[in-house]
Amino acid sequence: MQAFINFSNDFEKLWEKTEGLIKENRLLEKIIHQLEQSHKLEDETYHQVKKKWGVYMFQIQTEECYTYETLKEVWENEKGYLKFPKVCKRRFSELVKTKSVENIPYPFYIGKAENLGKRMEEHITHSPEKATYGLKLAGRKAFQTCITYGFWQLPDAIQCENKAIKQFLITQLESKLRNKLNPWIGKQ
Repeated sequence: MQAFINFSNDFEKLWEKTEGLIKENRLLEKIIHQLEQSHKLEDETYHQVKKKWGVYMFQIQTEECYTYETLKEVWENEKGYLKFPKVCKRRFSELVKTKSVENIPYPFYIGKAENLGKRMEEHITHSPEKATYGLKLAGRKAFQTCITYGFWQLPDAIQCENKAIKQFLITQLESKLRNKLNPWIGKQ
C-alpha cells in the first residue's frame, strides 16, 4: 500500500509540474518546434539521444502530390513488409485540408520511446522482414530522400525515476502531438 501511495504522490507532483510547463511555457509548441528541426536519415543524429526518453517525428517533403489512395498504394502494397504502420485516412484527409502549399514538410509519423536513439535507428535501418513494428525505411527507396526526422527528449525538469510515470508522460505527449499535427502514417 505504501508503494502505491508513493507512486501516486510522485505521479501527482510530476504531472502538476508537466501541466504547469505545458500551460506557462507553451511546451507543446516548443516540442513541435524541436521536432521540426529535421535531420536527414543518413545524418545519424539520433545517436545523440541513445537511452533518452521522449518523442520523435518523421516528416515527408516531396514533389509527389499524394492522395490517400496513391500513398496507400505506394506505402502499403510493397511486397515483403511485416509489421509497419498504415496510412491513416482520417488524419491524411485532415492534414491535406489544412495545408495547401505544395512541397512543404508534412508530419509523416509520430512516436514515443524510452530509448529515442535506438527507436529512430530501428525505423531508419530495419529491413522489410524484421518482426519489430516500424517504418523500415531502409528498403523503401521511394521515401529515403524525402523523409527527415526530429526528436525531443524529456527535460531534467520533468524527469523522475519511475518508469511508469515517464511512460505515461511521453504517451500523453505523443497523443497530443498526433491530434495536433495529424501525421499521415500511424495508429489512432
